[in-house]
Formats: sequence, C-alpha cells, structure tokens
Amino acid sequence: MASPTLPGHVVVIMDGAAHWARYRGLALSPDTVPVDAALEAVVDAALQQGVSFLTLVPPPEAEEDAAWMLVDPLLDVLGAQRLHRQGVRIRTLGDTSGLPEETAARLVRAGELPDGGTALHLTVAVGHDGRAELLDDVRALLAAGRGSTSDALHRRLHGDDGLPLVDLVIRTGGQHRLSHVLPWHCADAELIFLDVLWPDFTTEHFRRALELYHLRRRHQEEWHPSGDLHGAGASRLDAPDLAPFEADLHDAGPMRAAVAGGREGMDGRRIVPSLTGVGGLVTLPVAVTVHLGGNLVDNLHDTARFAKARLARALLGHPQDEAAERVPMPGDLAGPVTDPGCGRTWAAASETVTSAGPGGPSGRPGP
Repeated sequence: MASPTLPGHVVVIMDGAAHWARYRGLALSPDTVPVDAALEAVVDAALQQGVSFLTLVPPPEAEEDAAWMLVDPLLDVLGAQRLHRQGVRIRTLGDTSGLPEETAARLVRAGELPDGGTALHLTVAVGHDGRAELLDDVRALLAAGRGSTSDALHRRLHGDDGLPLVDLVIRTGGQHRLSHVLPWHCADAELIFLDVLWPDFTTEHFRRALELYHLRRRHQEEWHPSGDLHGAGASRLDAPDLAPFEADLHDAGPMRAAVAGGREGMDGRRIVPSLTGVGGLVTLPVAVTVHLGGNLVDNLHDTARFAKARLARALLGHPQDEAAERVPMPGDLAGPVTDPGCGRTWAAASETVTSAGPGGPSGRPGP
C-alpha cells in the first residue's frame, strides 16, 4: 500500500525517442538513439526513492520499437542477473509475440529468477492494449457466469499476481494522453506529462515528478482531510480560502510573511503559503518566489522613479526625449513647485536617479 505522499506504483510511458531522432536528422534505430541511459536512470531512481512497483511502457504508437527501446537494454545493458542481485523482480505484461523469439525467451527467463529479497517489482509492458484487454476480461467473466463485478474484474486484471492500482503516471515526450495504458489501474492516478524526450530522461526528472506527486497529495489531504472529495463537507473551488492572501495584505510584507510561515516540502525546502491557499494550484520554493518578488519590487521602483523624473523634467521645461546622464528629480528644484495640471505642490527632496528610464541600471545592487 502506498503512503499518501509516496506512490507505490508508478507507470512511465517512454515517449519522445522518435522526436529526438527527427530533431537531429537521424534514423530511429538503436544505433542512433541512446535509450540505455534513460532506462537505467528510471530504474535506479525508483530504487533510490523507495518505489515498490514500476511499470515501463514503450509509446503504444510505436510498439514495434519495444524490443530495442526497452527489452534489449533491460537485458543487455542493465542485465537481468545484476537487477536480480539488486532486488529487482522482472515480469511481463502484454503480448510478447511481436518480439524476436530469442528476446522473448530471455525475457521469460528473467522473470523466472527466484524472488529473493524484492526491492522493486519491475513490469515490462510489451504488446499491451489496455482497452482490448479490459474488453476481453469482461467477456471472459460473463462467459464464465461469474459476472463483471469490480472485485472480480480487478482480480482478472493482474490483481491476483500482485499488480496494484497505479498511483502516478509519468509520460515523457510532451504528449498529454494515456494511450489506453492500464485504463482500469490508472483510473485514480495522478498524471504528470513532461516535455523532456525519453533519451534525455534522468533521475532528476523522476525525483521531481515524485516531489510534484507529494505536493498534490498533501494539498488534497489539506482540502479534504476526511478523504471525501465530493461529499457535503468537501471544499468548493468557487469558495477558496483567502486567509493567506488577507494575512499578506495586512502584514504589508508578503515576501517576509511567506518566508516566515512557509511549510516544509518533500526535500526540506519551504513552500509559500499564499500560493498554496487556493486549491494548491501553484507551489514555488521560497528561494524562487523571493527572487521573483525582488525583481517585481525593483521594477516597481524603477517605474515610480522614472515617472517622477519625467514629471520633474516637465516642470523644469526640459524636453522629454533629451538624453542626460543625470535626470533631474523633484528634489533638484529650488523650492516647492505646483503642477499646473493637477494643482499638486511638490516639495523639494534629495532624491536622484542615475537612469533615464526603466530597464536601465538604477544604482541598486542586483538580486
């Protein structure tokens, strides 16, 4: 059973190899597209992060490439014996008749290795069609007179051999669809679609996906502590919690309030509460938020000073498009000056600026 913030079963749809080759003007083949490192990265990352079940699926649109994209690197580069020593149990999902005969036989032998201590259940999906499989199993249950109940169907769909429901689906390559991969198991899964192409996938991508899963589930628990997502006590998106925003406004220091009140993330970083209050739609590390906020404040200062500089130049009768190393400010005036447009009186103040407009150097240190 997966913990609320750690997925127990992760499916990775390994998409993007064809695009990777096309961008480089290469043929799509095992000689030109390096997929070994990505496969090793995802298995190592699952072991490091403590994921119990990992299912790897070649893109269903390119099922004929399953052998060299998944099975051959798994057996040759990673090695079934080495994986077994690491506690990885390999098994197959789908129809392996499309694989070369020797490759299919090696995959079967890899799955027959004794269990030993199992740290990761690695399922290799080859020739898998989730919709057809679901339809065939329903027909089989009806033909046997057992009825297509939820429990019976789940046991039929790999439930008896221990393949649990999917908690997280990661698809690389920029495509935002499941392509009928394990439709029954993925019904309640979190979906994360990455623009990274499969040959460029690293352990860091996997770790970041787990971090996002962690944040989504924790926010779900905060909004629905009873686990009832649709009942009478469930929160509604049309009535968000505005308390964090109101607190920021009253505090007059949203960045300081965010840093002081931030909550710990999965890797110890702080999460800005004012961004997590409304449905948990956006979360940013405080370091990023403070940097963005600092840039925003700097730009506001630049804009205000530029506007005051233009007003001072107008009051002094200087042309607005005249270049100057030093722009006059209200403090440069001999005394109070009345703006003829609005009637406001400007008092002298010692303020200068070293830039004639926003976007240029203002003399302040950078972020």
